[in-house]
Amino acid sequence: MEFIVDDKEIQVPYNMVFIAKSGKTLEWFRDNALPEFNDNVKDKNFKYNVVINMGVNDLNYGLDPENRADEYYDIYDALAKKYPQINFYIMSINPIRYKLLERNEPGNVRTNEKIEDFNKTIIKNIKNDNKKNIHYCDAYNDLDFDTDDGLHYTRETNKKIIKYITDDCIKY
Repeated sequence: MEFIVDDKEIQVPYNMVFIAKSGKTLEWFRDNALPEFNDNVKDKNFKYNVVINMGVNDLNYGLDPENRADEYYDIYDALAKKYPQINFYIMSINPIRYKLLERNEPGNVRTNEKIEDFNKTIIKNIKNDNKKNIHYCDAYNDLDFDTDDGLHYTRETNKKIIKYITDDCIKY
């Protein structure tokens, strides 16, 4: 199983590979994570499950959430076409604790409203496109979250996210 995320603090189970770096955006995903991912897909006939969790950092640069979600989806769509044997699981951007984040990161412009707009756009694109190998994992609504700084989740929350992905999201 392959994960592409923008948080390197997530604990990695033994049978998973993570491509991760804190604070990254679509440009890192496209220019760094995808080439590394392509290198990791050695057996084109093997059925992989890939979880992608990107987007929260993009929302801190004043970018329109719907447009940015569309840009991400264009990449997801291209991946799904290139790798029809791979199931891609797109994780929701998960909620922040705005007041705590604002205190720890003055100038933050991310809000849960922008996150919800981004998530709704991804969901809409997945439904409209109806690809059999792109799936949505709605941790935003399915899990409770705890964070120390308003943005980065506690170790316990990260464990809950991994458990959610492996037990509730991925269809084996």
